Amino acid sequence: MPINRTLADGLVFVFLASATAPLLDQPSDAEATAAMRAIPALAAKQEQTAHINSCVPAVGRPGVTCTAMVKDTPQARANQVRVYFARGPDSAWVAEIMH
Repeated sequence: MPINRTLADGLVFVFLASATAPLLDQPSDAEATAAMRAIPALAAKQEQTAHINSCVPAVGRPGVTCTAMVKDTPQARANQVRVYFARGPDSAWVAEIMH
């Protein structure tokens, strides 16, 4: 139902109540870490961890593109990378590093 507000100069603004937008399906930090460890080029880095900062819908394909802070070891400095995540056939997340 619209909510009308009249301002001092006589303009009327109409605010429309809307349902909340659906949440973006994105991996948790643990799911992102597991998906990235499964990338063949990164498979040797089993101490690697990822922290998802933000995700947006991927352009032209299903899934999301995220920025993530990645550490190769717990003591390492975190590096920011862009990663594409999508659900695989078994509903587990798969990852692809964006260049």
